[in-house]
Amino acid sequence: TMLVTVRDIQANFTYSTLGCAAISQTYDATPSIDVWQSCLRGYVWYVDNLPPKEMTSPILTHTFATTGIHNVMLMVKDENSCIDTTNHTIRISNATPTFTFNNNPICLSSGSVQIINTTAQTPDPVNTFVWDFGDATPLTNTSFTTPLIHNYLSANPPSQNYTVVVVATNVLGCVDSTKHVITVVNPVATLIPSS
Repeated sequence: TMLVTVRDIQANFTYSTLGCAAISQTYDATPSIDVWQSCLRGYVWYVDNLPPKEMTSPILTHTFATTGIHNVMLMVKDENSCIDTTNHTIRISNATPTFTFNNNPICLSSGSVQIINTTAQTPDPVNTFVWDFGDATPLTNTSFTTPLIHNYLSANPPSQNYTVVVVATNVLGCVDSTKHVITVVNPVATLIPSS
């Protein structure tokens, strides 16, 4: 007599089709059927071209650094060494704000700088920008289309650097930031009388 163990191995995992760069994504293989967990393995994950991750836990967390289409595959094995796999594609998005100044440096006497928002609006539009001009003025929340002009009211002589930071959020809720330094020139006039 021989004991025959009949299994119906099925690989399956839950996932979100969309994600944000630099934010941890979770993949749950609990719905898989008849997985044999032994020797510190049971679930083998393949993410893009990275080395496989073998684990007994059905939960994988992974952070994608780049936007675009990424591939996640799960392989499971039963106690009869039968194998099943399932494969899914994930799209990773990011806000990625970019901007420039119309002039840099600027003179304190004029004090005005126009910020040119060059953030790409594809594939996922960025709908919120929160600006910090580095001079303790209130943060400004604007849309992409709103022209942005800021006035600097003070600067240490002969010049002072201010760091301008923008935090952008796209329609999927992905958040990213970038910063640039602007120099505000404040020359000091001196007069030396002749003797």
